Amino acid sequence: MAALYRVSHPAGQDDTIHLGHLKETRDAYQRRVDDDLALFPSLAAPDPHGRYPIREWLSTHTGPLMDAGCTTKPSAY
Repeated sequence: MAALYRVSHPAGQDDTIHLGHLKETRDAYQRRVDDDLALFPSLAAPDPHGRYPIREWLSTHTGPLMDAGCTTKPSAY
């Protein structure tokens, strides 16, 4: 099955995933989540109806995932 994502890369380089860039991006999102949770602690409350299907789906996948959603309701999956 073909990948459903494409990773951007500097001009002249191949499609190799740049792990440093992925870590930098992941860390930036985590800082945003931490900031939002500090302002709105109720967002951290468990939501078994919303999180269970996502966690179940994630357990079957490996490798990088892209979060293309908005950050109005942060999640750290």
